[in-house]
Amino acid sequence: MKFDLSIIGLGYVGLPLGLQFAKSGCRVLGLDIDPAKIKEIEAGRSYIRHIPAEDVSMQVKAGRFSVSSDFSKIRDCEAVVICVPTPLNKNREPDISYILKTGEAIAPFLRPENGGQKTEGGGRKKLVVLESTTYPGTTDEDLRMVLEKGSGLKVGVDFHLAFSPEREDPGNPQSKVAEIPKVVGGLTPTCLERTKELYGKAIKKLVPVSSTRAAELVGKENLLVMDIPLLYLVVMLTVLEAEVEEEVVLTYHVLEFPFLQVEAEVEVEVTQIQASAVIQEIQEVVLELLHIIAYL
Repeated sequence: MKFDLSIIGLGYVGLPLGLQFAKSGCRVLGLDIDPAKIKEIEAGRSYIRHIPAEDVSMQVKAGRFSVSSDFSKIRDCEAVVICVPTPLNKNREPDISYILKTGEAIAPFLRPENGGQKTEGGGRKKLVVLESTTYPGTTDEDLRMVLEKGSGLKVGVDFHLAFSPEREDPGNPQSKVAEIPKVVGGLTPTCLERTKELYGKAIKKLVPVSSTRAAELVGKENLLVMDIPLLYLVVMLTVLEAEVEEEVVLTYHVLEFPFLQVEAEVEVEVTQIQASAVIQEIQEVVLELLHIIAYL
């Protein structure tokens, strides 16, 4: 059986997302290493409080939502969405070990049966989307390395890679997956287009951004719930990406976001790199964040 997508990790993010795709007419394969979850879903039962058992049983009986713990079935899926947990480590940073283990598990099955060309019978280059909350750089560095090493393929050439931050509101029975705007960022323009095509089947409003790192930043800092200056974080991340190890010199500018009731301090002067280039990069990030905020 062929599937439109696979959802890896059937927790409070993966299960409702998979059900939403199924409700939209997609053939969904849910993958999880927990046999108890597989058993419950196959029986048409829900183990998440705000998801009615009827929602699960309806999609299972209709044949649109199947579950398994056999990762080799990735071969039969056009897209793979990773929704595994990333608990905070002792440094209060996301532990990406589950992401990397998942990447290792799916990598051998990413090659299309017909060598990667799109045909009438299917066989499209696979799309891998990470949804787990993490820090910028996880998708285009850590996960990319694991997938390329394990598959012998090259991202952007043989398969597509993207990031879309999870936007689930666990425990809220009024939350509707289809109506929550979805930020999407691809490693290449083609990766982004494939990601928009996928999520457009189930989500009403998409907010495309320029890169996987921009999308990861949205997921990590959660633009809707902030208790620290937003653009301060943006600038510090910009500095880190530029690999500036010298002391950072601080100057301040204030931008106001009345609709979010947030004032953000921007730090723009750093040592060892050309100031104009840094400022330009900061301005680009700020403009992109304004674009994202306008849709959320």
